[in-house]
Amino acid sequence: MLPLTHVIFLLVAVYTVLAFIVNLFCIYQRHSSYKAIDLLNCIFVIALSFVAWNYNSATFVDLDRIMQELEIAHQQGIHTLTDAYAMNPLSIPLLLIGYYTEDARALQVTGVALSYSLMFVTIGIAKRRYRLSFVATILGTDLVLLCFNFVTAACNIRFPIAMWLMLAALVSHRKQYTPRTIIFAGIALLVHIGTAVIPLICLLANCYKKKYYRILICVLLLIYYQSLILFTNLLLSSSNRLMYQIGDRLSYYTGVNENYANSYDAIAIESGGRLTGVILIALAVAALLVYEALSYFNSIPPVSSNLVWCTIAMLCFTVGSYSSYTIFLRYAYISMYFVILLLMYSLSRSFTLYDIRPLQLPQSKHLGDTRTSLLISYWIWVVVGLILAYCMRRDAILYMSSYVTL
Repeated sequence: MLPLTHVIFLLVAVYTVLAFIVNLFCIYQRHSSYKAIDLLNCIFVIALSFVAWNYNSATFVDLDRIMQELEIAHQQGIHTLTDAYAMNPLSIPLLLIGYYTEDARALQVTGVALSYSLMFVTIGIAKRRYRLSFVATILGTDLVLLCFNFVTAACNIRFPIAMWLMLAALVSHRKQYTPRTIIFAGIALLVHIGTAVIPLICLLANCYKKKYYRILICVLLLIYYQSLILFTNLLLSSSNRLMYQIGDRLSYYTGVNENYANSYDAIAIESGGRLTGVILIALAVAALLVYEALSYFNSIPPVSSNLVWCTIAMLCFTVGSYSSYTIFLRYAYISMYFVILLLMYSLSRSFTLYDIRPLQLPQSKHLGDTRTSLLISYWIWVVVGLILAYCMRRDAILYMSSYVTL
């Protein structure tokens, strides 16, 4: 049986090859290509769900804790489940799937199917919002698929689903789409209240228009962690049950819990688990520099919604969270997704003729430009993907043989 990383790489490789074939056959029929890609996305999610059904984690994961909670709920009553997730009421319908099936695989499939579906929804909204080219969209999709941790989707369940809902809310945020944004964000908060940090950071990054205020906020985010420890202690001393529960949960991330040495965070830090986050941050910074270079040399207009400052603020918050494994790793991934959106935007503007309509160009000229765009973007994707494969300690030879043979 192939290792999980090889399976994911092969699936992404097949997905990419099919997507580029769709692009070549539907070069003048954008709506047809959208439908074909939507169908391809559905098939990809089904394939990943099948992998999730057959996946077994060799280490202790969130899903193990959840199954223990479900077992207690069977013994003592379902009220124990509703009490435990009172702050996240929409988590309960998700967990009831495991409660009634009594099978962890059902939860794994649910987590993977919803997480990856919402991922494609987010990318689809970004594609229309920022008028992304087909090639830049596929490039960004590939990078997200390579960065997103399949095991997190299968075994963490709640946070990945809420995270993609919140990212979809942020990407779709415009005055005329405010209700949709509120619905996405509201559902995200009810699934996992921890995602409230994402819009809060974006709000802080954009509440002032002056650059020096934004720089000051980013500096404060770099050193915020000591304030978080103080805030956790204040919540733990509160007589309010809800406040105390929030503080109790944060105490396992900030190290102030008496049993912290036995927590998942402490064990992961001890085993060097933060290395993945460090790699992601390094890649995100490098990719952000690529975005800035492309924007400067190609005179690209700034991306809407002040996404650049949101990304910088998210990176600063992540670096400031280094002492906590869970917060650091989660936001390292989120920062990478923000940077990928910027890359998609800059690549789309750099290698696509937006100022000239296709009908105004001779067909051979337009086709030549499209093929050039395809070639350049594809090889940028190959180079970035190979770096990712090496940094994430995956099989670069398998990756190269699977992807570079298009």
